[in-house]
Amino acid sequence: MNSETVVSLFPRLKNGWVGDVMPMNDGNKMKLFYLYDTDNNGAALMHPFYSFTTDNFYEFTNDGVTVKPTDDKKYQDYFGLGTGSYIRVGDTLHCFYTGVNTYISRTTAIMHAVSTDNGKTWEKKTEETIYPPDGYNTADYRDSQVFWCEEAGEYWMTVSGRCKTNGSENGVVILYTSDNLKDWTFKGNIFEPNHKYMLECSDIRKIGDKYYLFYSWDCITYYAMSDSVYGPYKDPADNVLSGNAFTFYAAKSAYLNGKCYLCGWLGRKNGKKDSKVYDWAGNMVIFEVKQKSDGTLALDAPSTYSDYFTKAFEFKPVGTKGDATVTGNGITLSGKNGISYVDMGELPKTMILTCKFTVDSYFSQGGLCFGTNGVGENSYYIMLNAANNRVQYDAHKLSNISAAKDNSGSYVGFRYEPGKEYTLKVVVEDEIIAFYINGEKTLVNRIYEAPGLDFGFFGAKSGVTFSDIEIKVTDAVTAKPGVPSSKRNVIITPGTTTKPETTPPETTVPPTEPVTSGTDSPATTEPSEKPSDSKPAVIAAVAAAAIAAIGGTVFALIRRKKKH
Repeated sequence: MNSETVVSLFPRLKNGWVGDVMPMNDGNKMKLFYLYDTDNNGAALMHPFYSFTTDNFYEFTNDGVTVKPTDDKKYQDYFGLGTGSYIRVGDTLHCFYTGVNTYISRTTAIMHAVSTDNGKTWEKKTEETIYPPDGYNTADYRDSQVFWCEEAGEYWMTVSGRCKTNGSENGVVILYTSDNLKDWTFKGNIFEPNHKYMLECSDIRKIGDKYYLFYSWDCITYYAMSDSVYGPYKDPADNVLSGNAFTFYAAKSAYLNGKCYLCGWLGRKNGKKDSKVYDWAGNMVIFEVKQKSDGTLALDAPSTYSDYFTKAFEFKPVGTKGDATVTGNGITLSGKNGISYVDMGELPKTMILTCKFTVDSYFSQGGLCFGTNGVGENSYYIMLNAANNRVQYDAHKLSNISAAKDNSGSYVGFRYEPGKEYTLKVVVEDEIIAFYINGEKTLVNRIYEAPGLDFGFFGAKSGVTFSDIEIKVTDAVTAKPGVPSSKRNVIITPGTTTKPETTPPETTVPPTEPVTSGTDSPATTEPSEKPSDSKPAVIAAVAAAAIAAIGGTVFALIRRKKKH
């Protein structure tokens, strides 16, 4: 096995991409198994499982490959591997995974492999393969998650599948039980919300005195909750904690040192172009999960990041434009007369910026901007948008903020109240920029034009104030505080200049509801959603995910989607 150490907050190997993550607690460390993806996967033998090991979430040991597809067309896992899970019992590691083979009648099945030498070699128990039960879709049956259920005194396995519920075929989470990890009993559906085509990468986790079921579809990770491990599991009103559009997908959870972490991936963009949509697989992303007083969940940066960023980086702006005021370590921006800016100089290669912020009205828009020769209208922006209760990255320049759309970027819902103080953390590593908002919501994106260029703050429409701004970096950072970038970026000036929007009259009445990423309201009576032809980017992204996850089985899925 390879003992390479990867120092990164968002790890991946140099020649590959991280797909669905399968975290496992391993004493005082966490093992992070994942689907290994490349830009040229080939016609078969796709997605072997690789692994990282960490105890701090910024240094990862590359364990190399673990379970691989079988290079024989007659085997269930010839085409490739789909997501699964790992569990250690005594000295034996068990891997339950999806075997995919488009050359045989039953395209997907759950397979079992064991290792008695800590993952160096694996024996596949092909005689224990589990096929879809009668009445379930044979192509959409995958993503096994195995755990010891303390309450039931037995092993549980959840599987993502599709079957007819409420009169039409919908995504469900299937439950199996076992007392020996060999013989499994089908128990039916433990979760059937009737509102998603598929519920990928299901994962049940106890946090505090409640139980949570994570699942993914629509390029989004969702969760449902229950007072009992047996259910019923119901979606809370806002069941999306991070961004849409493959910015945090297929997340599963694990504990380390008494804290729960949610582990997924951020997609990449073809040709490293900011205007493109996110594709399947990219870098690993790990959040710390916290339980709020009402039982709902929140996400934040791992607390261990404070051990990684130890070098102070002086708060030293290099310039302002418009109605911008700098006082101490604070910035006040008003966008009533057009967008205002504060330029902070060259963006460090990696940093954590912490601050507090307030918005003046329900129409305030502000945030951070990146990637130009001096902060201004040609910067990309990540916006705290009180006008629609979102945090969003639109893959637009500030000159086109009025035309903001989320089809190339992403967003997450967050409710703002004028005058209320919130916290913000911004973590940067190369082109990856992560926002952690008030220790509740997260939004991670790539801005390929950001590295080596200036960054700063902006305000639009109405006022926003940032206070107690503090920046820390690592010893590897060479950028100097208060120094503009010497790098020059070729900027294509838009043919027309966008005029500042007329500020709408302020009001004391807030928007009726926060806009969240979960566009489908939880329901028990509506049939599975059907993608619209008006959303080609989303359809393409979903199709890419399915292709990457289960290979050729998706062709039938794509055909079905095109009919709608």
